[in-house]
Amino acid sequence: MVKDLCSFILLLSLIVSSFTAGLSTTEQNACPRYIRRMKPDGQYHRVLEMTCCPDYMEVDNKCIACPAGHFGQNCSVPCLDGKYGQQCKLTCNCTRDLCDPKTGCKCKAGYTGAHCDKECPDGYYGMDCQSVCKCSEHSDCDHETGHCRCHIGYEGRFCHDICRDQFYGQECSRNCSCPNQVPCHHVTGHCLCPKGFKGNNCDERCPVGTFGGNCLGTCNCIEGTCDPKDGQCTCNPGYSGRLCNENCPENSFGSGCNSTCTCDTHSRCHPVTGECLCQPGFHGKDCSKTCSVGSYGPGCIYTCKCSRTSVCNTQTGECACDRGWTGLICDHSKLLS
Repeated sequence: MVKDLCSFILLLSLIVSSFTAGLSTTEQNACPRYIRRMKPDGQYHRVLEMTCCPDYMEVDNKCIACPAGHFGQNCSVPCLDGKYGQQCKLTCNCTRDLCDPKTGCKCKAGYTGAHCDKECPDGYYGMDCQSVCKCSEHSDCDHETGHCRCHIGYEGRFCHDICRDQFYGQECSRNCSCPNQVPCHHVTGHCLCPKGFKGNNCDERCPVGTFGGNCLGTCNCIEGTCDPKDGQCTCNPGYSGRLCNENCPENSFGSGCNSTCTCDTHSRCHPVTGECLCQPGFHGKDCSKTCSVGSYGPGCIYTCKCSRTSVCNTQTGECACDRGWTGLICDHSKLLS
């Protein structure tokens, strides 16, 4: 047994002594290999040498892992297609872009995500989606270039402007066909008729109850008519207010409520004609006169039915009986009953 142990030690010493100068035999990630060396006599012999294992490289007499993008003996081989990272151990899953051997999926402009399968979020574009779009709300921003794609009816670098006069549609490329240089809608091309008119040629007046350009407005006047241009109400005589839904203020009447009533205090003024509407018991043009004996009511238009033994109320026509008389018209003597 001692003899076998001595033989093993002798063999091991021969192997170690045959290593050439270089990495230490204790260096981690170092591997032995045989190389051919020429002897002084011109003969070749194999020599065992310590070198860095595959996927490692020697730096300052130490073996370090291959940097991202390389693998193999002494890290001399670039990553194969679809592989990346340190020692090329990671696999790319790019959907539309190239695999960078160092970092993995390298998204082209306009895309993001681990697999480059997502477009830039709204408002951003370009490489790594780092650029901010400058397009207006009337456009879409190209997620790759940042170019503003204007919506129908808008133009300009950032799509802030509606189509210039006499043009409309996509990219403002269509000519308006309205007569007499009437402008058209920047999106649809419909003629924008002047206020108070409508029709293909803008020669039709607004129907009653409508107003504005192309007669698109609806009038809300209650007791009056509206202007076909701006919809402003012109009240009928006796009415006032923005919608002509109020009677003339007290002591005024007529068109625009611009006339002043001349009625007495025992009356009210008709809001349309200005006629004095007398209270019961009064009459006359200005209602300043009381009813004469035998008449009563508004304007004294009713005839009393009371007997001679009573007094007729000029307001209600009720009979006030003299002493000794009774009945609805005071025609019954209390002495006879």
